[in-house]
Amino acid sequence: MKEFIEYLIKSIVKNPDAVKISESQGEEGKVIYTITASKEDMGTIIGRKGRNIQSIRNVARIKAIRDDVHIQIEVVDEDGRRSPNEAPKGEVSDVDADVDALEAEIEAEDNA
Repeated sequence: MKEFIEYLIKSIVKNPDAVKISESQGEEGKVIYTITASKEDMGTIIGRKGRNIQSIRNVARIKAIRDDVHIQIEVVDEDGRRSPNEAPKGEVSDVDADVDALEAEIEAEDNA
């Protein structure tokens, strides 16, 4: 999964060599991926109103469902602080609704 997220991020930034992704264990077996990149690439990763990072999270979440893992993706600046430009996590987009529907469909297929 780490390589998949790294591929997605490095594909959209100007300075892919500066992209670092760390992996840590969270609560209840959740795997937390923390993305760090150059300051000039942070805007590209996050996108306007957080749309890029939300899309990356959704695509990664689809893969995580297939791999039967729970993930969380965070973006931090070079100093290790969470980006203030990131959209609030409680905000639900149309893409989130589509991913939720896909999750339900995958679970139904697995249980059949």
